[in-house]
Amino acid sequence: MASQFDSGAFGGGMVPPLGVGAPGGAPLGMGDLSGAFATALPRLATETELQKMLTDEKMRSEQHKTNYETLKAEHTRLQDEHILLQEQLRALRETHSSTQAECQTLIAQARLEVSQKIAQIEELKSQVMTSQRLEMIRVQVREEVEAPFRERITKLDEEIDRMRTEMNQLRYEHTFLKSEYEHQQTEHKRIIEETTMKYEAEIMDLRKDREAILARQQEEEDHDSQRVRTLQKENAQLHLKVKGLLT
Repeated sequence: MASQFDSGAFGGGMVPPLGVGAPGGAPLGMGDLSGAFATALPRLATETELQKMLTDEKMRSEQHKTNYETLKAEHTRLQDEHILLQEQLRALRETHSSTQAECQTLIAQARLEVSQKIAQIEELKSQVMTSQRLEMIRVQVREEVEAPFRERITKLDEEIDRMRTEMNQLRYEHTFLKSEYEHQQTEHKRIIEETTMKYEAEIMDLRKDREAILARQQEEEDHDSQRVRTLQKENAQLHLKVKGLLT
């Protein structure tokens, strides 16, 4: 703005600086230049304020982004734990099914062997044997056949009980983690919604402030343009007056 008042055409030469009198004319004052600076200062202050508001908004946006990344990492961790527990539960179920199948196989095998031994006893019985001797042989055979399987079945029952206890514990942990995961998911959704609403409201306020500032700047620029035209007109009149005095 200052360059528009410092120089201009003056009869094919340069107009003297403000405050310096032309030959045969009155000295020019500094009032017009000070007025131009005075109108420019509020606009500079407004631009500085707008820049500060934009910087603050950028910092808040970065904080929101950091909070979102933290929640996202926690959400991913809970999902991974949930998947791991499901896989462990599935493995325990498969092991339990395999153990039950093995028990059934052993019981069937034991029954088959007992049946075979009983058949042998019946065959011996047919070979003229006393009832007392036959009963002793039956008890002995049953004991010999059933003892190893009875011990194995007892161990398998203990293993099944242990697995059942672990399964119940895993089921409880799974239910707890599922509840915690659903709670975290709900809280995460709520925080995102609140952050989004707050961010959108702040953006809306900034847009309104920006529109108000732009309107105020436009009004000031229109006023400055009118002032410049007035000064140019006065400058032209002074130029004609000085030219008339020099003639």
